[in-house]
Amino acid sequence: MVFYSLYFFISIMISEIALAISAYGNLSNFTIYTILFTVCSALLFGAICSLFGKKAGRVIAFVITIVLLILYLVQLIYQHTFTNFMSLTQVGMGGDAITTFWREILITMSEVVIYIIVLLLPLITLIILTKKKVQAKFIRLPWYSFVIILAVFALLHFATVTLIKNSGNEAYGPNDVYNDTFVLSRSEQHFGVLQSARLEIRGMLFGVKESEINVDPVEPDPGTDPETPVDPEKPVEYNKDDSLDFAEMAENEKNDKIKTLHQYFAAQTASKKNDYTGMFKDYNLIVLCCESWSPYLIDKERTPILYKMATEGFVFSDYWDTICDNTSNSEYTLLTGLLPDPSLLTKLGWKKFNQGYNSCVYSAENSMPLTWANLLKEEGVTSYGFHFYNGGYYGRNKSHPNFGYKFYAAGSGLKKSTFSMWPSSDLEMMEKSVDYYLKPNADGVVERFHTYYMTFSGHLPYNSFSANDIAGKNKAVSQDLDLPTNCKVYIACNQELENALAYLFEKLEAAGVMDNTLIVLTPDHYPYNSTLGLGGEKNGKLTGLSAIAGKNLTATKFDAEFNQYKGALLIWAPTMTEPVYVDETVCELDILPTVCNLMGIEFDSRLLMGRDALSDSEHMAVLLDRSFITDKIFYNANTAEVTLREGVDPSEITDEYVQRYVNIVKNKFTVSNEILYNDYYSHVFKKGTE
Repeated sequence: MVFYSLYFFISIMISEIALAISAYGNLSNFTIYTILFTVCSALLFGAICSLFGKKAGRVIAFVITIVLLILYLVQLIYQHTFTNFMSLTQVGMGGDAITTFWREILITMSEVVIYIIVLLLPLITLIILTKKKVQAKFIRLPWYSFVIILAVFALLHFATVTLIKNSGNEAYGPNDVYNDTFVLSRSEQHFGVLQSARLEIRGMLFGVKESEINVDPVEPDPGTDPETPVDPEKPVEYNKDDSLDFAEMAENEKNDKIKTLHQYFAAQTASKKNDYTGMFKDYNLIVLCCESWSPYLIDKERTPILYKMATEGFVFSDYWDTICDNTSNSEYTLLTGLLPDPSLLTKLGWKKFNQGYNSCVYSAENSMPLTWANLLKEEGVTSYGFHFYNGGYYGRNKSHPNFGYKFYAAGSGLKKSTFSMWPSSDLEMMEKSVDYYLKPNADGVVERFHTYYMTFSGHLPYNSFSANDIAGKNKAVSQDLDLPTNCKVYIACNQELENALAYLFEKLEAAGVMDNTLIVLTPDHYPYNSTLGLGGEKNGKLTGLSAIAGKNLTATKFDAEFNQYKGALLIWAPTMTEPVYVDETVCELDILPTVCNLMGIEFDSRLLMGRDALSDSEHMAVLLDRSFITDKIFYNANTAEVTLREGVDPSEITDEYVQRYVNIVKNKFTVSNEILYNDYYSHVFKKGTE
């Protein structure tokens, strides 16, 4: 028992240290809680191995060791590839993930081989010790020692949990994450990989404690300021549904969860309509969510269409991507205006885990009336969704039809000319899809449409032209640039988006609908770190996105942690005669309400987590790791560090100011989860989408 407990303690500590150094570059995030929980785990595993005799104990020890090895290897490879740890709920993707990302897995393994060797050391050591029968040299303790060890385990575990509970009530601190607000990235930092997995399993089986919703009006109406001038000839109008009286609904609601949501929305103020409301009324709408695309790719010569859209439309100078962990969560935010639950652990436990492995899939049975497609359906508009990969991946064939789209993917409505091409061609996707919505009807008229594209050509790998078929196709555009190879590959594969847009614009012109079509374009997330990332300076030269941008995007730790979220939002129509410059701090959550307002679509902005970027509402950028950005500060949820933006007077930033925004962000995540898991919209609108 002593042997196995000592063995597991050393093994787990080695693995945790390896993962911490790989993920963060140092042990600054290594905490006493990780060590104490590791002791608890080692005692428990040692007791189990000693309970059933020597032979059975050896078998159990090998089983536990292999399970731990798989856990740490998966997290090592996933974190290095996607710069985030993997939620266990993503196991539901199973073989699809392996068959899709096997190239990236092999590349990552070659880059982290030293860490793989370290993670293999416990298994190798156990094999050697078993062959030499070292375990047999240890005196077996009497039977009652098992009870003693379990008692020590229970006491130590209780003491550790008590220590966590008394660590304070800081948002996303150890106590908050362990007992109230589970955030995987924060849990990995506070407790390590193994205990985070335990907490996820606990959530899958039993659910987690619900975070409380602050129903106070945390986002006041700027128009209520008595100093704000009011034009009596121009009454203030709001983007809201006047038939929805949330206060009355709350009074009549018996379900406590739904009642609390009603109270929350009753306290919210809708965004005001403004000079841009209905600017593109009755236009067609095309939205492109672009795989791993970056604003640093925009070039006047290489990408003239993207350059035109970026400089002649709405120019957002302070736009940030909300999502960084995976494409599905980004699509959920873009299409619903809600925040995803990356771990899928809120309340419903194992039943929920079986239902779906991401928020999009889980919402497939819900009423989702506030997507563009379902809102425009009320205006008689048919909506189409396209993606040039397997429609079953991320469950899009379930979620997107419920979002209101006639959804087509490779193999289900769209036929790829070369099925083995990786990644697939955005240009070919356009060629195979435009006839669905640009083909004239019997009267020779192209009916009004909304089209959503999830592109794919910008997908990694970026390590070589030969490993990326689209980069190989477009090699000529970047091969002579004075940049690292991965930068050249990244530029080349993303050139396909420009090619696709050129084809799309040509077809829109030919169909006679170009001038009444609004086009919206934004990335799903930044290019992942295994083969590109932000880069930085190495041996006197810039690497990664820094090389493409021509400046070091990781000059400081602060820059590195926030610049990965720096994105671009392009909103443009040919009828715009001059650019509109928007300096407000906005994020992906704001795209849906902004576009709805521009198109004059009737919607209730109180029910969305973002705000119309062109309104006088309070603006901020919410990031997936619970960090946030306002016009005054950057708040790092990893460290609770507050960094003032340039020109801000420190006296303006009080503890109350920061805490207010921390509460707003927590509310947005909690309310989004409650909407998802309680099918809240079905209670509000008393009907599902058809």
